[in-house]
Amino acid sequence: MKKSLFEHALTMFARDHIELFIGQWEAQKSYPRSLHQRAAQNRILNLGHDDLDTMFNDVERAALLVATVTKYGSQGLAMGLGSHLVSLSALHQHNKGRFNEVIKDVLAGDKFISLAITEPQAGSDVGAIETVAQLQGETEQFLISGHKRYICGGMRADYFITLAKYKTHSDHEYSFGLFLVEAVIGQVERQIIPCLGWHCLDVSSVTFNQVPATLIADKHASLDTLRGMLKRERINLAVMANAESAELIQHSVKYSKSRQIHGQPLYKKQSILHRLAEMKTRDTVSRSYTKQCIQALRQETLSDAETCIAKNVAVSSLAYISTQAVQILGARGCEIGSVAERSFRDSKILALGGGTTEVMNNIIGKAVLQND
Repeated sequence: MKKSLFEHALTMFARDHIELFIGQWEAQKSYPRSLHQRAAQNRILNLGHDDLDTMFNDVERAALLVATVTKYGSQGLAMGLGSHLVSLSALHQHNKGRFNEVIKDVLAGDKFISLAITEPQAGSDVGAIETVAQLQGETEQFLISGHKRYICGGMRADYFITLAKYKTHSDHEYSFGLFLVEAVIGQVERQIIPCLGWHCLDVSSVTFNQVPATLIADKHASLDTLRGMLKRERINLAVMANAESAELIQHSVKYSKSRQIHGQPLYKKQSILHRLAEMKTRDTVSRSYTKQCIQALRQETLSDAETCIAKNVAVSSLAYISTQAVQILGARGCEIGSVAERSFRDSKILALGGGTTEVMNNIIGKAVLQND
């Protein structure tokens, strides 16, 4: 499918199947599983590509998917409907025919997959992860046990990709491996975590109790694979922030033109005009840098530090814009269910996803020292 056709199909899908219902889904704190199947039928989940190599390399269309679902839906829905490519990229990279069925089922919208890395005591510190995968006998089968927390889509996931400590018969010490875990009934416990934002997305805790697991990437490749996945995720989050910022600016401009104060439109107040100017300035700078990073990601030249800068700038921009939007819209911006109110809440969660601002700064700071 040509890019123009995909963009049209994506926009029509979002207008017909998302825009009219997102308020209801946010209020219900859930969206229907069938949305994934509808998206697959419209060739949204595979980005309009039949070839997997082409699909996973098309970071521009992946960004377009995230931006469009955010625009017509919400951040939570974009995470639910647009994050599967991050998880599947690891399976595709290390496939060798082992994960064909999983990839096929997820792209068909019949199965869901979630990335489960974060642990209660570890947070963004991968080195503190305690989940363990034990090798069974002389087989290549592992049984995995551990507790993960703040897992997006954890309640509905049929598969998880998780990081765990493991060792083979020839190893003397534990190393990190990336594993595919099927959500076996009775061996995977889940509990919803009510959150400040991302209401229509099921954020949950997940406990693995001796669950069969398949090693995706071993100690030599797991952390590099995870690093590549996190690049994709953080760029997605930056795109999400940019899309939300644009919507807030549009709503703020529209309201400042229609709202009358002492017989004049609100934007005639210099303080409002300057706020709009600052909102636009920050969004433009962030959007430009994110676009540059997407191009670098496609060319495989994007550094970890550049990814972190893109996320931090986008998150900071959205935090400012969402705050100003609520202020400009006044009481209307505080109404539950309004775009401004939802974006204000969601922006706090977005700042934590994919690693906190402080974690991003650690990565950026170390890169500065190495390059000096």
